[in-house]
Amino acid sequence: MDKVYEGVAGNKQILLALDFDGTLAEIVPNPKDAALPGPRLKLLEALNNQPRFAVAVISGRSLEDLKKRVNLPDITYAGDHGLEISGPGFHHIPPEAEQSRITVAEIGGVLESALIGTPGIVFEHKGLSMSIHYRLVPQNQRPIA
Repeated sequence: MDKVYEGVAGNKQILLALDFDGTLAEIVPNPKDAALPGPRLKLLEALNNQPRFAVAVISGRSLEDLKKRVNLPDITYAGDHGLEISGPGFHHIPPEAEQSRITVAEIGGVLESALIGTPGIVFEHKGLSMSIHYRLVPQNQRPIA
């Protein structure tokens, strides 16, 4: 830890980029239940208020969902695994990602139709991407999912 502190101490600007699920928020069985604990939120807010620090939160979640869960102004958010990035004064979606929305929705619909009867499966349509969560699927059903 001393080496980390020494490396940080000499820098004027520090980017602190953290993943949401599993780093800031605990991994939970249903992704809808993930929450940022108050003490971690306060720490992020305090760091972001320091001129040396720029705070970014990264996630596979949609940008909209990520912003609602963190709800800190003036930080950078990267949603959909970096396909949509937003921060103070900017918002970016690569044109290729924007153009793929219809294809992602079509493929997502096919996958959902094929797996819809699987108990415990959770589908998350995010616009630029889709996730299929199988954490709640019983062990003996997982080869299907």
